[in-house]
Amino acid sequence: LPYLQALFKEVLRWHTVACLNLPHMTTRDDVYDGYHIPKGSIVLANLWSIANDPGIYSQPAVFEPNRFLGPSPEMDPHSFVFGFGKRRCPGIELARRSCLFFMAATLIVVDICKARDAAGGESTPSPDFISGTVCHPKPFPCDIRARTDEARALLEAWAEEEDGVGDGSKLKM
Repeated sequence: LPYLQALFKEVLRWHTVACLNLPHMTTRDDVYDGYHIPKGSIVLANLWSIANDPGIYSQPAVFEPNRFLGPSPEMDPHSFVFGFGKRRCPGIELARRSCLFFMAATLIVVDICKARDAAGGESTPSPDFISGTVCHPKPFPCDIRARTDEARALLEAWAEEEDGVGDGSKLKM
């Protein structure tokens, strides 16, 4: 599970879900990097800038989960992507554990691969995102295949039970 945890951290860091944190108000005068910030000022943390700071992360534009493994891992993005101080997300542990569980369960049941073009060559998706209050990847083609006959049966049974999840016949072996 260490690599799966590193993968999750890199997903959070590589392209933050929210570019800015919730507004905070200073409770006293402060000085940051030579700038005076008066008491009562509204402050926004630029999460995208933190996640892409080459002073914090080596080659920040590169998707590299291994940066969080080994004896000297880079800064854990959980320290900022879920907020700061009193306004930090109270559900951080529930969110983290739910996402890791979902990722592990998905990888147990299916293989997710690059889509193939008509000639059989792999199609590498471009890392394009839709920006807004919440940022997310633009739709891209991929090939999702059940790993076993048992996994296929499980997915087909689930698809029959759930409204709007698609047609089990689209699953491939």
